Amino acid sequence: MNLKTSAMITGLILVMVVGLGGCGGGGYYSGSSSSPSHTPPTTQSIDCTMPPGSISTSTVSYASNLDTGEYVTGFIRLTGTYPSIDWDSTCCLKVFDPHANTIYRWCGDFKEGGLYHDFSFTASYTGEHTLQMQHWSNHSRNLHIEIRPTGWRRS
Repeated sequence: MNLKTSAMITGLILVMVVGLGGCGGGGYYSGSSSSPSHTPPTTQSIDCTMPPGSISTSTVSYASNLDTGEYVTGFIRLTGTYPSIDWDSTCCLKVFDPHANTIYRWCGDFKEGGLYHDFSFTASYTGEHTLQMQHWSNHSRNLHIEIRPTGWRRS
């Protein structure tokens, strides 16, 4: 290979390396060596697999301490096998206040493609509130919850 061809190949490689170094970043560098402060998430994601509920109910619960007047919003998504014949396709979401009063209740039927439901409620009392999901199917269900504010834990 002659010197001219070698210089052209080296130049092309250099252009490709410099060009690839800037691809996909789209970020901003301020020149400061300190890292940006971490902002806590405002929405919590919860995922779990609920076992079959054929003999009794399959139930999962999450709890959080809320203040009076605190507004909670989110959605649930339930997915899994959809057989043509099932014992019961009912699924229910319930929320209980610190005095065990039901402050939110919704039930629906699991259908092909799964189940999705938006929910919201306002805490009437300060204390531990419990979100409970139930199903009665012969099959396990994958539960996904997005909820705001954060701080919910399995109870």
